[in-house]
Amino acid sequence: MAIREAVSADGTTIVYRVTGPEGARPLVLLHGWSGNLLCWGRAADLLAEQFRVIAVDLRGHGYSDAPEAGYDDPKNWAADIAAVLAAEDITAGALLLGWSYGGIVASDYLTAHGTGALAGVVYT
Repeated sequence: MAIREAVSADGTTIVYRVTGPEGARPLVLLHGWSGNLLCWGRAADLLAEQFRVIAVDLRGHGYSDAPEAGYDDPKNWAADIAAVLAAEDITAGALLLGWSYGGIVASDYLTAHGTGALAGVVYT
C-alpha cells in the first residue's frame, strides 16, 4: 500500500492510496460526500486482489486539500481525477467507480476529459 499525492490544475493537492498488483487494471474509487478513501474498508482490500485500486480522497475530504472556493465548478473535480490518473501514468484501461457524490465527480471527469483513459465507469 502506498499513500500518494497529485496536484490538480488549480493547485489543490489530492491524496490517494494505491493497493494491488502494479500491472493490474486500474480501478479508481471515488467516495461520496463527507466520506474519504477509508470508507471503502475491506471492499478495497478484496478488489486489490484483482485490480490496482486507487482510492481517492476528494478535494475537501480526508487528507486532500480543502480550498476556500471552487467546489461548485465541475472542471475542478474533473481536473482532480485527471491529476491522479496522470500521476499514476494511466492513459488507458482504467475503471472509475463512483459511489454517491463520487458518481457526479466521475461524470464531471467524463464531460471534461472523455473516455480515452477509461475502459468503463460504474455508478453505485
